Amino acid sequence: MVASTPDDAREILQRHDDACSGRLVPDIISELKYPEAAVLWMPPNDTWRTIRKSLNIYLTNHQKLDYLNDLRQNVVEGMLEFLRESARKKVAVDIGKLAFGVSLNKISNTFLSKDVTSYNSDEIESFKMAVETAMEVQGKFNIADIFLVLKPLDPENIPEGFVDERLKHRELKLPRFGDVLDSFLDYSQDNEPKFNLNHIKALLVDLFIAGTDTVSNTITWTMTELLLNPDMLLRVLRGEVSQTLGQEGKVEESIVLDLPYLQAVIKETVRLHFAAPLFVATTKA
Repeated sequence: MVASTPDDAREILQRHDDACSGRLVPDIISELKYPEAAVLWMPPNDTWRTIRKSLNIYLTNHQKLDYLNDLRQNVVEGMLEFLRESARKKVAVDIGKLAFGVSLNKISNTFLSKDVTSYNSDEIESFKMAVETAMEVQGKFNIADIFLVLKPLDPENIPEGFVDERLKHRELKLPRFGDVLDSFLDYSQDNEPKFNLNHIKALLVDLFIAGTDTVSNTITWTMTELLLNPDMLLRVLRGEVSQTLGQEGKVEESIVLDLPYLQAVIKETVRLHFAAPLFVATTKA
């Protein structure tokens, strides 16, 4: 069934939303550590609504994002220092690896208040390979088509140590971090069993995977397109960016609002190069 008109779309997305909002779940999802907590494939039930509410309150909330801005800004400063040091040493920089590392540390600081890697570490490449494999595997609908060769690098192992470490930290009554993980743990105490530790761990896996691979891919393609189109590169760098930042300007998230041409370049890059495979919308209904 194809909804190709506004009326048809309204009929499906509004009037019959519950009946049409399910999706076929790939066989591989049953092999996850927490298949019942995989929010991406969860039907729109009470548990799904509880998890969605937690994301709205603690992740996409402007007040929370502003509160954690300094942590994310430290990641940007660390990236700039790495680039300056590489330039002084005349060492080539792998943009894809750097973008992945920055994305990884931005997410880890938002959730865990810490960096999880350094930009010249071989761990970045290993984790990047594991994430790309996870993205590919979850796109397959027949488990017979899958051959997992990166079991030791399984991204699902990421949250275990961090969550357990934070729980021990809280048991010792040590000062709180006030990050997203703390908020999730507080929220789970009031909303079990709809939102428990398994849901938190599964969410961390989903968000680490989605927030690293897609962002780094987009940055890599954007830089590639700019290098292939030097006129656009000059307009972005010598035009918008230089004028907005000045000679010693501080790079902050808020300046993106003052860079409409760069925004247009990124949007066009996303249009030309999808950050992740687009699944055909399907449902059991």
